[in-house]
Amino acid sequence: MMLDLKAIGEYICFLREKHNLTQYELADKLYVTHQAVSKWETGKSIPNIEVMVSLTKLLQSMNYFYVVTR
Repeated sequence: MMLDLKAIGEYICFLREKHNLTQYELADKLYVTHQAVSKWETGKSIPNIEVMVSLTKLLQSMNYFYVVTR
């Protein structure tokens, strides 16, 4: 099973916008750079497992893991 980086990125972007956060604001809350958030949202990379857990808690969405394994 391969990860769909584009789908993951689109979902991160959707949730970020749903919570009215900019990439800079999300990055600050996760202690990462805004460039990292941009890479996730464009499907160039994905967050590591620690950031993924924090991201899920912050954006209140367990569906994130569903997208990752889909």
